[in-house]
Order: sequence, then structure tokens, then C-alpha cells
Amino acid sequence: MTPAHLIEELAAAIREALTNVKMPLEYMKEAADFVAVNVFCNYLPEDLFENTSYYPCVVVELVGVEDDLKTDSTIEVALSIGTFALEDDGWKDAWHILELIRNRLLSRRVLAKKFRLKEMKWEAPTEQPREFYFLLGELKYAAYLTQEAFVC
Repeated sequence: MTPAHLIEELAAAIREALTNVKMPLEYMKEAADFVAVNVFCNYLPEDLFENTSYYPCVVVELVGVEDDLKTDSTIEVALSIGTFALEDDGWKDAWHILELIRNRLLSRRVLAKKFRLKEMKWEAPTEQPREFYFLLGELKYAAYLTQEAFVC
């Protein structure tokens, strides 16, 4: 399925962009509580929260597909970035993750040789629950189907 393939490719690209990033784990007690950023496809797993925390995380979610029969198909993806920090400037962690993702996607705008980045929009919700920080992204990709997809 082409949209699901985009989500997997995008999650892999985000993981690559965040390879060397370590962020504070929710309610960390010591330096060892700095962890890699979790990247989830389409949902947060229910069992993860029982063992640890979701934060820091990026959720890559399929929003929808629009087909223009004269040009191409557009796949819309939502990104949610979440971090945790006790410091007053903890919001900077979320923006740091966003910038690393942005730079990666802008520098290589084609994924898997068939998804071309068309648009990106980023925003910070005005209400942020203190210690948890969230940023939202909306991405649109043009999808080109291979000829095999048309074989009956």
C-alpha cells in the first residue's frame, strides 16, 4: 500500500535525522535517563507507557490521500513532536527535533524514489502543558505509482 509505504519511509528518514539525539526521559532522576527519540508510525503503542515513557517522541500519522487524475496523488501526513523538560526553556528541545527533521526533509525531498515533498507547515499550539512540549507538522507528498501498480 503506497500511503503506508510513505509513512514507513518517512519514519526511517526521521530516525536517521535523530540518530545522535538524546533527550530527557519523563521525570528523569539521573543523566542515564537521557534516551533516544522514539519514532512511532500512526499511533502510540499502549504497552510502552507501562514500562517507560512516550517522551521524547515523534508520531508520523497518515491523514489522507487525494487523487488528481491529471497530475498526481497527494498523501497528507501529520507529525507530532513531543518532549519533556523540567527547565523553563525546555520548549527548545522540541524545536531542536523539529529543525533536525526539517533540515533532513528539505535536503532530500524525494523518499524511496517515488514520494516528492510538496509542502511542509509547522506550528506550536498556543497552549502547552508545562513540562510537556508539543509541535505539529503537516506534510504533503506527491506520490508516483510504479507501472506494476497498474497491472491487473
